[in-house]
Amino acid sequence: MRATHAARARHGTREGACAPLQLRSLYEHLQARILELIETLDDLRASAEMEIFREVEQEDEVIDRIAAAQREELEQEIANLRAEARARGEEIGELVGSPRF
Repeated sequence: MRATHAARARHGTREGACAPLQLRSLYEHLQARILELIETLDDLRASAEMEIFREVEQEDEVIDRIAAAQREELEQEIANLRAEARARGEEIGELVGSPRF
């Protein structure tokens, strides 16, 4: 079968002439896809999620510590937002003459 394709390529038949173009196109497509995947892997390796994954692989308790820290940050943010909402409510009340919140 290889000999047949080679003979067609040498004799310039339509199929033989298209094969190098198709192979070139496939090669370029594969190169572009490989570069995309390399970039995706680099992004993944640099991500915070990957860092957490690596830490958890080394020590299981890392997840509990991260979750506790995030919970604490969220509770602080909620408290800050509630205080800001109260202050804004008081400002609105002063502007319109009656408390809204």
